[in-house]
Amino acid sequence: MTKSFRLHVSSPHQAMISRVLCCLLIFVCLAEARVDFENSKIYDEYDFKGQSTITITDLCGDSCHIYASITPESKKFATNLLFQLPKGFVSVADVAARVDPSTKQKQFLEVNNTASLLISNANAQNDAGPVVLYVVKNYPIYKGAEMYEADGVYRPASILPQSVTVMSAKPFTIKQKPLTGPQAENGEESVSSIHALSRHFDR
Repeated sequence: MTKSFRLHVSSPHQAMISRVLCCLLIFVCLAEARVDFENSKIYDEYDFKGQSTITITDLCGDSCHIYASITPESKKFATNLLFQLPKGFVSVADVAARVDPSTKQKQFLEVNNTASLLISNANAQNDAGPVVLYVVKNYPIYKGAEMYEADGVYRPASILPQSVTVMSAKPFTIKQKPLTGPQAENGEESVSSIHALSRHFDR
């Protein structure tokens, strides 16, 4: 059974809820391999297993941000998944651990002027454990978007930004709760988009 995580992002109107669920709430199943979007890519452990290196192209030529999510059990594997950067190696485990302690927002690894970014798999037999790697171009339109680990995320609807991304290397669900008080009376909308990135989704 998957755990449930509450993210208060809904308005009291069914139409708004339907719009968010149908148009903006994105669940990605990564049981096969890499998932490509126009300005981002998502990787999981199946992309790394049996591979000594993988190459990220087309995203970091100018600038990109990289986020990671792992599990306690897969940390030992993620420690040996290494970004090859001009100043040295950075592990996926290190990127996954980057969290702002005051806001709980996930922090990123920024890579600039790198047309082909290599990730080495130094694990025995090129093994890998549960991981989600999200690579996105650093565009101004993404400024202000927020990124969270699913485990324990809670965002009051009154202060949500235009875009929230929730990610986890474990299955999870997002629950919506209607607004109350003046916001509900005014029919305010609390968030424009929610993106949920995981290795699996609830079926």
